[in-house]
This record gives sequence, C-alpha cells and structure tokens, in this order.
Amino acid sequence: MTNPESPTHKILDTLVTWGKGLEKETPASVAQTTIRTDDGDVPTPNSAQYRASVAKAVRSIENGELEKIVLARTATIKTPSAIEPCVIVKDLAKHNPNSFVYRSDISSGTLVGATPELVLRSWAGTITSFPLAGSIPVGGADELAREKLKETLLSSPKDRAEHGLVVHQVGETFKQYLDDAHIPSSPEIVETPVILHLGTRISGHLESELSSRVSTVMRLLYDLHPTPAVCGWPTSVARRKIQELEDFDRGMYSGLIGWIDAQGNGEWALALRGGVINGESATLYAGAGIVAGSDPEHEHAETAAKFQTIARVIERQRTLHL
Repeated sequence: MTNPESPTHKILDTLVTWGKGLEKETPASVAQTTIRTDDGDVPTPNSAQYRASVAKAVRSIENGELEKIVLARTATIKTPSAIEPCVIVKDLAKHNPNSFVYRSDISSGTLVGATPELVLRSWAGTITSFPLAGSIPVGGADELAREKLKETLLSSPKDRAEHGLVVHQVGETFKQYLDDAHIPSSPEIVETPVILHLGTRISGHLESELSSRVSTVMRLLYDLHPTPAVCGWPTSVARRKIQELEDFDRGMYSGLIGWIDAQGNGEWALALRGGVINGESATLYAGAGIVAGSDPEHEHAETAAKFQTIARVIERQRTLHL
C-alpha cells in the first residue's frame, strides 16, 4: 500500500515460480510452506515514536475520526558480510508454515518476505480471499501454551471486532462481483512461527466470460486492495492518518505480489513479514491494526514479533558466516 501521491509501481518478471516448496533460486518466487521453527527472538529496536503514534491513533478513533488504522514501523539490521537473498528465501520457505514466500528485485534492493495473507486467488472461475486481522504473539510458547493462546485470541472481543471490519469490507466487495459469495460466520486460527492470526476464508464463483475474466479479476483485486488489514477504515481517512503518523515511506511494503495468466487464473498476496535487502543491510517492516482499546505496548510487542519472521533467518545466515 504505497503513498497514493507517489507514482504507481508495477514490477513484471518473466520467470516466476508458484507452488509448494522452493527448490531452486529464481528472480521472483512465491511458495506455500509447511515447516515450523521455534528459534529464539532477535533483538529489534525499541520505538517510543511508534508507541506515541499508536496513542495518537487511539485518540483519533475515540474521537470518531475513523474505526481502524494500521500503523507500521521499520527496523534496520546490519551484518558483517553481504546478506544473500537466495539463502534468505530458501530459509523462509523452509521455516514458515502457511505462508507465501516471495522475492523481487526492486530499485532499492531485493524485496523478500514470508506473508500469510492471501488477497485473491482465482482458479477456473473460483475466487477466494483469506483476510487476516486480530493477532497474538506466541513468543516461546510450547504446544500447550499455543493452544491456550488460540483460545484467548478466538475469545477476544477487541480482536474479533478488528477482524470483523476486514471481513465485512472484503465480503461487500465480493458481493459486487459474485452472486454466491460465501462468508463464514466465525474465523479460524492461522499459525506462523511468531504470531497467531484470526482468518476468514471468503469464496465464490465468477460467472464472467473467459475472454473478460482477466480484466474482471484485476478490477476485483484492486477494489479489494488496500483492505482494512493493511490500511484501516474508512480507507481514505486511514490513508491520511498513516501519512501523518508514520515516519517512513512504505514503498513496496503491504503492496500486492503475485501472478495472473491469460485465463484469469492467478494468486495475489500482500508483501508483509519481510524487508528490503541491500548488501550488508536489511530494512524490515511490520505493522499492527489499531482499534478502540488498543494498547501501545501490546501493538509495539506485536510488531516486534512480526519482525522476527525475517530477522531470524538473517541472524541464522550471519551466524553461519562467523
């Protein structure tokens, strides 16, 4: 979700792999992964500025200016030797369950990450979106503690309300295109190594002619993006507040990454849980959804947990080179 006043960026790759597992290096790739790791956390910056921005956002929500805003922050990791994107991508694919692993070369370096969030899948006319909102870090929790955290998340009024905003917006957009949009009444739990999410799988069938399916899918995709999961609600108000409260340019962070073929089949995810690698430096990005009752300390902890998705793999590479 780039600044709307900035130029739109479209990066086209002629070689893309998309499937289960990642077996070889490619210029751009997305893979569904299946393995979990329980590595320890890598220290990331403590941001008083982020806590202050969250507090300001909560006041704006309490004043009725908006219902939700997603605020992000950055962290920079420097290593003694160059960070190797191909190694990072393979490590991400190996250790992140239920995630899309991506890599794309951009002007500022190499964009890499492991995102759990599917914006839109189109296959033979079946359309699916799997928005996530409402989260809880898992820290070093064992299996029993994870189960308790799942129960806590599912029963949290604050997280259910935050999730409901996203599901409603995505569902209403689906209804504009699909006559049979299916919107489950309750979310499910989506696990990553560092955090648990509430997710709802929304689906339906596109009845458009094959000749117009590509354009219809792309219109639906851009009507969906940005969802309240990465921006907020109402969208226009949240965008303005993000520009006011965040101290960096998101660039490609929270944008769309994916593919589409000539028949309208495709898959698009959000560029989350990642960063931009440039030589010995990596700039990481992480955000959290702010709603009424959000606590700055909790949101800071959530972003710190999300940094770990890529921070851990960079630390593993650095350790191997020592």
